[in-house]
Amino acid sequence: MNGLSDVQEIREGLLSEPEARTRIDSGSLVALRTSGSPVLVGPGSLVKVNTSIGCNRAADLATEVEKIAEIGRLGYQPDLMMDLSTVQLPIPLYRTAGEQLGLPVGTLPHYLCFKPRRGMDVPRLLDEIERQAASGVAWMTLHLSPTREMYELARATRQTPTTARGGGIVVRDMLIHDRAERPSASQLPLPRPSQPPR
Repeated sequence: MNGLSDVQEIREGLLSEPEARTRIDSGSLVALRTSGSPVLVGPGSLVKVNTSIGCNRAADLATEVEKIAEIGRLGYQPDLMMDLSTVQLPIPLYRTAGEQLGLPVGTLPHYLCFKPRRGMDVPRLLDEIERQAASGVAWMTLHLSPTREMYELARATRQTPTTARGGGIVVRDMLIHDRAERPSASQLPLPRPSQPPR
């Protein structure tokens, strides 16, 4: 990762480099890695623009790669990109976007490990998380919070119980397999609060 002196907030005098490092060390600010300058996300950073790409069929790959190329030709680009692909591709879009645009790219690895009738392939999910991290993915959305209890409460109080595709996938897996928690709970445990939130 390049140094923080190249970060937009520091170049423009919104944050000093020592202040940014202190916030990163405390966990209140994140520096997303990229082949270009790091991108800061969190309090004290500028608002970021994200663009989503993704393939639901391998046949869509050329179209999505062309979208990435077109973004590169525009002369301006988003700060971040999210790869929402639901199929395994010969060269993942997150890699293409990161290499061609030099910006941080995030993913939802469970999109690649879920089958509507069989649910989540948890060993494959863990392998995919590891593979993507090693490939330079800047961040991942993992939907770690759903439980059966939360789902039942949402179902009773909301018109639409889940508001995100990824959370819906995790809930669907819990229902398919009659799980009380998300499929990766034993491999990726969350800390339990000492008191219930109010």
